Amino acid sequence: GVTFVFFALFLFLPPVVVFQEAFDKGVGVILATFKDPFTLHAIGLTLLVAAIAVPLNTAFGLAAAWCVTRY
Repeated sequence: GVTFVFFALFLFLPPVVVFQEAFDKGVGVILATFKDPFTLHAIGLTLLVAAIAVPLNTAFGLAAAWCVTRY
């Protein structure tokens, strides 16, 4: 029981604290950041890199899994 509580706190407490601090000044401040062109560019770049990395990781992961099981 103690281990379960420790791992639950270890996993869930940090995101709760991050969201609490993020929403501390209100939702308006967060929404205002989406008007910044640097923020929009960073989000676009993140989505572009994810769109490239996910298929590549899938392909190389499948190839590695096939090699491990085959040889």
